[in-house]
Amino acid sequence: MIGITYSVYVDKFARNQFINAIREAVRDVLIEAGRKFLLAAVPRIPIRTGFARSAFRNAEDVFGKVSVDKTSGFRIRGTRGGSVVDRILRYREYYYPPGGGRVLKTTNAGRAFSSKPEDILVISGATVASGKNAFYLKFKIDITYVDLLDRSVWGAFAAGEKAVDDYIRTNIGRRLPDLSKFLTRSQLR
Repeated sequence: MIGITYSVYVDKFARNQFINAIREAVRDVLIEAGRKFLLAAVPRIPIRTGFARSAFRNAEDVFGKVSVDKTSGFRIRGTRGGSVVDRILRYREYYYPPGGGRVLKTTNAGRAFSSKPEDILVISGATVASGKNAFYLKFKIDITYVDLLDRSVWGAFAAGEKAVDDYIRTNIGRRLPDLSKFLTRSQLR
């Protein structure tokens, strides 16, 4: 008997599920990188009034409470300078932002001078069909003396940036989803 047999295998790609899996993986990596940033940067900021450190609390709202370990007692939220902070608050030390005004330096007032929580971590895409996705981790503090002291003495942002860069470079490839899990093979006979 003479005959012909044919088989065609067609791989279908589940594009939407793959893009959602990438978004979730990148989100997880950026959140952990944000924690690494906080762990590297915040300990370098000395506590005087708590004003400068409190500027990091918006980032903590996004990345979660971060602590080094139980023995050091370092925590970002709730850190107080003890008697030093109490003494300074008794004498009412102020920050004078550019443009006028004055702000009492307290352990919560610096929050108003940093990026808002909703602007720190942005994971967006116009549409799944367009394939355009954006992933941003942006954090800045707009306190003049923090900028000056950080560049010359503290080095908090440089240490934090290095921690973020190191973490992302070593972990992003490991966390991205496997493309083969989103392919479905169909057979035509």
